[in-house]
Amino acid sequence: GEASAATFMSLFVSAKGTHRASPKSQILTVHVVTRWYRAPEVITQQDTYGPAIDGWAVGCIFAELLSIMKGAISTVAERKPLFPGKSCIGFSPVSLIEKKEENSSDQLGIILSVLGNPPNEDIEKIRDQDIANFVKTFPPTKRVSFASKYPKAASDAIDLLDKILVFNPGKRITVSDILEHPYFSVVRNVEAEKVSPKRLIFDFDSDEDLTNEKLLGLFYAVSYTHLTLPTNREVQISLVDVSLKKK
Repeated sequence: GEASAATFMSLFVSAKGTHRASPKSQILTVHVVTRWYRAPEVITQQDTYGPAIDGWAVGCIFAELLSIMKGAISTVAERKPLFPGKSCIGFSPVSLIEKKEENSSDQLGIILSVLGNPPNEDIEKIRDQDIANFVKTFPPTKRVSFASKYPKAASDAIDLLDKILVFNPGKRITVSDILEHPYFSVVRNVEAEKVSPKRLIFDFDSDEDLTNEKLLGLFYAVSYTHLTLPTNREVQISLVDVSLKKK
């Protein structure tokens, strides 16, 4: 219905135009997104991931919302994520290849069990050969039909989901094009959308000498300002001391 489409659209509007720029010299992390909503290019450690990871993450949430449409489930408690992986390849792919029984619960394995095996041209874009080999260990699997998985969803909603959840970010629909999709035609108000005219740049992102220690210090400083400090005076002093040392 229109209310559902409006809810979904608000997620994509939030993702549109908010991707921040990072210096090319910085190493990007696989922990940029919560595991269940982590895009394949993040999992496979592609060092050039961009705004497409936002579209993927919101697409995963979109799928969850489609799963709880009226008549689809008995209670909201039955709501489940589309890709509920229990682990995530990234640090020791070789060991995972040797333990193929673990593939079924790995985040990438869960994704491939739904999307099917990526074509060779997509696998070739994975720079880390160990991870590329890991992807090749999965048995032949066909893409799951979202129309069958979410029978209560409208056909244009299924069409949109099919275009968002694509393994290769280069073939994935962009967030801007998502908002242009017919699914949102009834509820979209372009004039109400606020888009940053340029990429967001944070001061610490411009620091090419940003080390793990410096970044940890920033986290401590921000966390400290939002902490409800304990009444014990010695503990308060310790927290302040740690925060200052980490800056």
